[in-house]
Amino acid sequence: MSPALRFPSDQAPRLSAQQLRRRYVVALSLIAFLTIASQFLLQLLISNQVYDSRVVNIAGRQRMLSQKITKTTFYLSAADSPAAVARYRSELTDSLALWQRSHDGLLHGDIGMGLPGKNSDKVIALYDLIQPHYEAIVAAAQAILAFPRDGASLSRGIAGVRQHEAEFLNGMDKIVFQYDREANAKVEFTSDIEIALMAFTLLVLVLEAALIFAPATRRIQRDMQDLTDREQDLGLLFSASPTPLLLIDGAKLSIVHANQEASRLFALPVEQLIEAPLARFLARDDEANGRVFDQLADDCIVSEQEVVLRDAQQRRVEALLSVRSIRFAGQPVLVLGITDITEFRRAQRTLAEESHSVEEKNRELSLLYEITSFLAEPAGRAAVCQGMLRRLGTRLKVDGGVVRLVDLATRELEIVAANDMPQSFLDSEARLPLGSCLCGRTAVSGISSVAGALPDSPSNVTLLNNCRHCGYAAAAAIPIRSKDQVLGVMTLFFKQARTVAEHELRLLEAIGLHLGVVIENLNLVQREKEMAVSEERNLLAQELHDSIAQSLAFLNIQAQMLQASLSEGEVARASAELALIREGIQESYDNVRELLVHFRIRVDHEEVADAIRSALEKFEGQTGLRTSFSQSANGAVPAATSAIQVLHILQEALSNVRKHAAATAVAVTVRGGDEIAIAVCDDGRGFDLQRLQEGGDAHVGIGIMRERARRIGGRLELETAPGRGTCVTLLLPRRLGERAHGIDDTRPAGG
Repeated sequence: MSPALRFPSDQAPRLSAQQLRRRYVVALSLIAFLTIASQFLLQLLISNQVYDSRVVNIAGRQRMLSQKITKTTFYLSAADSPAAVARYRSELTDSLALWQRSHDGLLHGDIGMGLPGKNSDKVIALYDLIQPHYEAIVAAAQAILAFPRDGASLSRGIAGVRQHEAEFLNGMDKIVFQYDREANAKVEFTSDIEIALMAFTLLVLVLEAALIFAPATRRIQRDMQDLTDREQDLGLLFSASPTPLLLIDGAKLSIVHANQEASRLFALPVEQLIEAPLARFLARDDEANGRVFDQLADDCIVSEQEVVLRDAQQRRVEALLSVRSIRFAGQPVLVLGITDITEFRRAQRTLAEESHSVEEKNRELSLLYEITSFLAEPAGRAAVCQGMLRRLGTRLKVDGGVVRLVDLATRELEIVAANDMPQSFLDSEARLPLGSCLCGRTAVSGISSVAGALPDSPSNVTLLNNCRHCGYAAAAAIPIRSKDQVLGVMTLFFKQARTVAEHELRLLEAIGLHLGVVIENLNLVQREKEMAVSEERNLLAQELHDSIAQSLAFLNIQAQMLQASLSEGEVARASAELALIREGIQESYDNVRELLVHFRIRVDHEEVADAIRSALEKFEGQTGLRTSFSQSANGAVPAATSAIQVLHILQEALSNVRKHAAATAVAVTVRGGDEIAIAVCDDGRGFDLQRLQEGGDAHVGIGIMRERARRIGGRLELETAPGRGTCVTLLLPRRLGERAHGIDDTRPAGG
């Protein structure tokens, strides 16, 4: 049975690797220091021996030079020719100079002669003893050189040299012996130090063996045992690992061992996996797998490299592979850790597809929102179609497009908008019969049509030739419909052969529906405008009938009466009737001016209140009646479309005041509440409301005012009584006021 895992707490105390390293560094440092010290002492000894031998040699030479100086003085005194005198004189000069330099070098040092000048006290004392003799010999020799032919000077010089030579030689002998004794003492001292260093080095080596090598040997033995135990533990962990693991022979790249998870992954028993080549499951033909084999050949570490494996049934397995090199059972092997990511990658691909689908839908929604926002803006039919084609061309990379609408009268498709289309195409296909070509068939069937390769279309289809001649290779015809009715066709052209994807086709059909709704709404608006014009003409006819037509009828009657009076010769009656005719003409003139002002009303969004004030000012100037205008803080005049009708009603009410009320003042008020109330009140004579209702209200324009109020969603109320004035109130729902751009609610009321 394999031994249990061992933990540091179960082991005997031992020196750590760091402690052994520290001791080893200290020992090596001591040995290095001792080695350097020995070398330093050896070099110092050699240097001292060189200097000492040099000093001893030069000191011994001083004795020889002193003797040579003495002999040369004898030779000089016995010379019998000038040449001999010159030769001995030169020898004496050279010997004396060398003797003096050597003496000074021995005392004070001379780098050129290799003399350190470092003398002991004993040597200096000996030099002090011979110094008088040295100076005497130098003085005598210099005197001989100064007077070589003077016999008396020569004799005294020779005597001086002889007198001091013996003492100088004895002193130099002592100095030489002293130099020799001091050199031997240095050698003995250096030898003692070297022996001590050698002994200390041996001691350090013994301590190193005891304190470092012995613990290190024991540590290595224990570590080897630990490695053996850990290999066994690794085998247990290898077998029990939840991750598929393989042990690979790095040289053969064959499987040495595998755990149960690897067996399940490759659908083979462990026994059949062993000795199987790695290439059987890790195919080299995959690029990522090839890189793994290259890294294994270079002994590189592989960390979570994505690879493609094949199991025993050749099923594809996507995995992450990690490789480490270890020693197992005493042999270097590669450990392959495998993480199966097949399901993860499948989920990633599904997510990517879903994300792509979401992105496509977002782009489609964005385009739909842009198109819808554009279609919501007020514009004409051609401008709407043109703007939509431009947006489709930018967002869907369309090379050209046309919008054709059905003309039911001629059963043709008429081009109403085009974008980036050649003029020749527009001229040749300005009108297209229903049922012909791609667009005509789409208009009849109401089903989208796509031609993915126009150059391959049959040549006998004439109208497709126009597409080919203009360089288009593909086209898509989308019906423009509203409810169940096809209003037209939107055709998109592409210069590269392509197919329109299903989602693109759905998007274009949705845009076709939006466009169809907008075109239908524009048609409805056009029809509403035509109806409004018709209704306005009817109101105009009524107003003309109530004012000018009645006045003209009155004038016609008065003219007949005038003619009768003139025929009968009744001049006074004719004059009275002529005055009535003049009054009727003035009345008609005033009515015409009033109608002209009435029909020229134009109201901007921000000028409704000013328009009311302006109307009151003109009324006051024409009639002389006092006017006033006031507005409560929450009173809001409706938007301009409704306000025009409001001002028409106001003008009609003022006209009735002028014609029938016999008033002196008129007040217009605007107040808020659940409903907006616009009241025109006068202080005139009033009338019997019940009698008016019984006889109808068309004679005084009440019917016209009620009709205008109905058209803007309001109603008209009358308050009057004989002798108590009249108040005409227009009541409008609050929602009209909320859409208003009229009077600022914060402005104070005033006339």
